[in-house]
Amino acid sequence: MKEITICYNKRKMFFKFSLFFLMFLVGLLFLSIDILPHAFYFLKYVTFLLFAFAFFYGIEIFSDKKVFRLTKEGFFDAYSILSIPKLEWDEIEKIELHPVAHHNFIEIKLKDVSKSAKHIKNPVLRGLFKVNIFLGFPPVLLSFEETNVTGKEALKILTEYLEASKK
Repeated sequence: MKEITICYNKRKMFFKFSLFFLMFLVGLLFLSIDILPHAFYFLKYVTFLLFAFAFFYGIEIFSDKKVFRLTKEGFFDAYSILSIPKLEWDEIEKIELHPVAHHNFIEIKLKDVSKSAKHIKNPVLRGLFKVNIFLGFPPVLLSFEETNVTGKEALKILTEYLEASKK
C-alpha cells in the first residue's frame, strides 16, 4: 500500500485562529473597563490564554505539518504532545469509531500498552500517558477535526491498512 499523509486543513485552522483572536480582543476590551480588582486578575489570565491559543493556531496555519502518516510499516502521529509518535500495525488490536458530542474520534486499542508507551521518548510525556491509562482513558484517541479528512473517512483508511498488514 502507498503512503498516505494527512495535513491540517488551513481553512479550519484559520477559522479557529480568528475566533481565538476575536476572543482575545474582547478580553482586552474588558480589561480596559474599570471593574472589580479580583475579576481583573481572572480576565488578565484568560486573555493571556486566548492569545496563546491564537498564536498557536496562527503558527499552525502557515506550517505544512504532516499530522498523520500511514505507511505499510505503521502509523505516525504528530497531532499533539501526548501522541505516541509511531505505532506499528502489529501493536494495534482494534480500531473503532468513538463518537463524543457531535465529534467522531477514532479509538485505537493496543495489544500491549506498556510496550507502545516506550515509543514516547520524553519521560514526562510517558508518565502523563500512563496517568491517562490509569484514569481509564483510551490509550490512543485520534481527532481528525482540523484535518482534510473526516473521522469516518480516516476510520476506513486506518482499517484498510490494519487489515492489509495482517495479510
